[in-house]
Amino acid sequence: MRAVSVGYRLAPEHPYPATLQDVTAAYRALVEQPGGAGHVVVSGESAGGNLAIELLIAGKAERLPMPAAALLLSPMTDLTVTGGSYAGKAHADPVITAQAIRTRAADYLAGTDPADPLVSPIFADLSGLPPLNRGIESEVLPVTQRHGIGVVVWSPLAQGLLTGRVRSGQQTDLRRTAIFSHMRDERRLDAVEKVIPLADEAGLPMTRLAMAFAIAHPGVTSALIGPRTMEHLDDLLAGLDVKLTDDILDQIDEIVPPGTDVGTLDMAYRPPALQQPDLRRHPAGERSAAA
Repeated sequence: MRAVSVGYRLAPEHPYPATLQDVTAAYRALVEQPGGAGHVVVSGESAGGNLAIELLIAGKAERLPMPAAALLLSPMTDLTVTGGSYAGKAHADPVITAQAIRTRAADYLAGTDPADPLVSPIFADLSGLPPLNRGIESEVLPVTQRHGIGVVVWSPLAQGLLTGRVRSGQQTDLRRTAIFSHMRDERRLDAVEKVIPLADEAGLPMTRLAMAFAIAHPGVTSALIGPRTMEHLDDLLAGLDVKLTDDILDQIDEIVPPGTDVGTLDMAYRPPALQQPDLRRHPAGERSAAA
């Protein structure tokens, strides 16, 4: 396993967005390497944890391929320092304190609104391992389990496909379906139609079924959720204790076999060699074993 540490510019000499620009450039270079984004795990601690999430959000906006996973250690996710957990959970976090963030954030932000989702990811749309995309089960999760690496997966609701708001042959109010072609992929919609009666059989809303599926894998440490309203948050929190039976998980395996993806995400990385024949072939005169 290879580790890459990015030497990015630092505040206060180089405030936001210099650091994000540097790590994004490094990430672009990494995903162009053999194996692509599917072999990359982004990680960061404290301010670096914040930067790791910033990278994912910015990368998604630029339609960069997403990494296999993100490992975040005590990340700074709220630079407004307004969340109640700063006081209520102060005893549980050995690294981050409200005063530390107030002290460092001003230099980093240099006038940027601390409520901007790109610098305070707690306010961002974090809508990755849903039942529709299980590719990381084939290689990434076995490696992280073997080496004791935690994995935080994103978008367990498949960007809204697993909420019931997007149905085959029906109109939807979900605006991103007009932006991303994979949100209209009939293969993915067919899989959703098969999951809906399964959720009914389990007596669960699709949202809770999808979340419970994501965290049922022993290689998954946690899942990022992106509720836009308190109603969304309450629904997901109400499903914290849901445990799927082996029968339900077996039926999901039949709909989407383990280690496979349904269709291809718009932001998925395609190595240049898959698109340019000359990159996967020796010149005509050099193709024999003797050459």
